[in-house]
Amino acid sequence: MEKNESIPISRCTLISLGIGTKSRRDETEQQRKAREEKIAEAVKTILSCLGEDPEREGLLKTPDRYASALMFFTRGYEQSIKGEKW
Repeated sequence: MEKNESIPISRCTLISLGIGTKSRRDETEQQRKAREEKIAEAVKTILSCLGEDPEREGLLKTPDRYASALMFFTRGYEQSIKGEKW
């Protein structure tokens, strides 16, 4: 890749770079739920690519549990340490 060649940046990439941090912190419950559903759909795709059937009984709830856990473990992106005393 040439030095001046632009790299396409997806919405998920922007979030990982911190640009979406404020929008995640300010999102509504409906927007948060939509984000979780999008993550769950991605997990279903991953399971399918691994040769699993995401619709089989033992995996039915896995995408939702994974999405919920990921949102929980990354909730720090929604918090601010401004004004906090250590």
